[in-house]
Amino acid sequence: MKRISKLTKLASLCALTVTAAGASNFSGSLYYTNQQLNNKKLSPVVVNHVIDADVSWDNLKKKKNHQKFKASARMNDKGATMISIEEASLNYKLQDGGRARFGRYAIDWAPLDDIWGTGIINNRKNFDLVDHGNEGVIGLNAKFKLGKNWAIEGFGSYLYVPELNPMIEEEDGKLTSKSEWAELPPAYANLGQGGTVAPINYTLNKPKLADIVFKPSYGISGGLDSKHWIAKGFYMHKPENTFRVSATVSTNASAGVIDAQIYPELYNENIFGGQMSYRNKSFQVDTMILTVRPESTPQSSALVRRYLTIETRRQKEDYFMTGFTRKKKVFSWGVYYLHLFSGAPAGDDTLGNKPKWSRSIKTKFSLEILKDARWKFDMTHDVEKEDTVLSTGVEYDLARGFKSELGIRAISAPNDGTYWAPFRGNDAVYVKLGHVF
Repeated sequence: MKRISKLTKLASLCALTVTAAGASNFSGSLYYTNQQLNNKKLSPVVVNHVIDADVSWDNLKKKKNHQKFKASARMNDKGATMISIEEASLNYKLQDGGRARFGRYAIDWAPLDDIWGTGIINNRKNFDLVDHGNEGVIGLNAKFKLGKNWAIEGFGSYLYVPELNPMIEEEDGKLTSKSEWAELPPAYANLGQGGTVAPINYTLNKPKLADIVFKPSYGISGGLDSKHWIAKGFYMHKPENTFRVSATVSTNASAGVIDAQIYPELYNENIFGGQMSYRNKSFQVDTMILTVRPESTPQSSALVRRYLTIETRRQKEDYFMTGFTRKKKVFSWGVYYLHLFSGAPAGDDTLGNKPKWSRSIKTKFSLEILKDARWKFDMTHDVEKEDTVLSTGVEYDLARGFKSELGIRAISAPNDGTYWAPFRGNDAVYVKLGHVF
């Protein structure tokens, strides 16, 4: 049955791409990746074979009103299927040069936030935490022009969809995942009685669907957007994009186990941001400040908890981001810096979501080394946490839309308790083969 299920999922991915290829407004790709992990003992899940499919559709691009759709899916050899609806929107051009749109789409109020993958504004796909990808938010967005170079923009919604990948499931009292990018809690704990170690039996208390999706979000943005200069500010109130958890823990002495009740929680956030940029045909320089002020209590029902309660602590975050980007056909490159002035330090919050980066430098470039070959390089180093993530590879166009890529991925996290520490074993050499249409 498991084999039939895998084949059915694979057939559905292929059907997406075949359907897309048959329609003039569609584009997409289908890729197979073989990756060999360098340290399988450290990896949460050993995944060697991956299939990726994506499709996009933009109807009536040159007319006043059009629809957009973009989706992707990934299936691995452990039976995991991850799906992402990145955009599904109705778009309308207004008479004054503004726009209105409804559905799911990415909000472009914090472009540097998308580069760093902090997930403060837009959701992340998270098929792969190194190449996180971006998803949109759901709601109504309208932009109005105030003269030639000035505009004001608003956003509102009562629908909320959190980040869904990578998936973690409860199975026979254990929290498991079929993705190598899921951080799992410990399976055993010390009882403190002469060093006795006992297994932890987890129970995941899932909230009702209505308690998750029906949550308000709203925001406003405005400022200067001219040929060369951008100067904008914005405010947004919304639920955070990822769940946090609290746990009620008790010891079952007769059974020799530790019982842990897991409660997902969400915090509403007040987000403030400002952007100053200069651009021309050759390069762009961006500077941004991003401030997150969470509400003091999570958006979950009151719980009666006994014994030991472990609660996440949602702390404020203040980011400074800057970057230089130069885009050319043969050689494109960028250098970016992120500084987290306040936030949860590494290892301080047992169940909390750790900051991805603290004081970090990112360098990336793309170089055309032959007519049909391109070298990609992306490296980020955190000066404070000493984490380093490197991804590099050579893409080669074979013929008629067929492409290949040979690359490596390396993660260095010398200190425990950081965001990247659980994924030290995911260093890999990989080969990708696919077709783009």
